Amino acid sequence: MKWAILVVGVLSLMALEILRVYYIMPFPGSQEDETIQIAYWLNNNMTMIRLVVLIIIAYPFAMLFRAGSQNVKVILFVTIGFYGIIFYMFNSLYVADHMFLQPKHKGFLDSASNKVRLKQLVLGG
Repeated sequence: MKWAILVVGVLSLMALEILRVYYIMPFPGSQEDETIQIAYWLNNNMTMIRLVVLIIIAYPFAMLFRAGSQNVKVILFVTIGFYGIIFYMFNSLYVADHMFLQPKHKGFLDSASNKVRLKQLVLGG
């Protein structure tokens, strides 16, 4: 039972971190349904959701860590580390504020030095 609670809790945390970004960003299939309300609700309540899930999995984690063998401890730390990587990626790298920054340096080239073919259309702002 402890393993089930821990696994479901950690998988829920990982899924919610991914879904929070997936629903709000223009990924394939992410905006076909009316998911914007879900995205904003997740974004606004993510701290509370994380806290609740972490409280739920804290007891099984502690009990398994205390009574578990060396292999169990390694599995627990690898799982928590994997969640840490997902947390970092979806809260720092894949956030719209960081992905869609304005360019700092704009380069203007003449048509001879340009890598874009002359027949291609280019949209710019």
